[in-house]
Amino acid sequence: MTVTGLLVLLAVLAIPYVALNLWRLRRGRSWAFTVPQVAKEWEERDRAKRKEPQGMPPPWRTSRAMPEAWVYLLRCRDGSLYTGWTVDLERRLARHRSGVASRYTASRLPVELALAIPMSDRTAARREEARIKRLPRPAKLALLTPPPATRPAGARAATR
Repeated sequence: MTVTGLLVLLAVLAIPYVALNLWRLRRGRSWAFTVPQVAKEWEERDRAKRKEPQGMPPPWRTSRAMPEAWVYLLRCRDGSLYTGWTVDLERRLARHRSGVASRYTASRLPVELALAIPMSDRTAARREEARIKRLPRPAKLALLTPPPATRPAGARAATR
């Protein structure tokens, strides 16, 4: 290997190290670091951005009681239906209502939530969204109507 090649290799390896340490210096930390220390500091910084309590574990290490993703249908002002998926339903609805989430709904305000389906993960949400989008309009409307009340076996329908 030539001297030029060694200098290039050294520069390629040193640039990320120097950049990271300059980032640390700007934040009042020491120059020397270890990888676990940096990972811990980044996790603390991310936790502070999310405003999590210090004693709480990160959300990816806890069991999830809330669904990870949602598939939703919106009913627009003109009666049309819009299908989408999201990981934060409230935020996405707020963006639709303010007119910045999609061009389609922005031109058809106001919109109202017609259906929200909790999904186990993002992949399942994308697949369900694609499946619903392929449905004809009557099938989508059928999704919005509640199922008929089930009667116990042997019960008769009420007559007037």
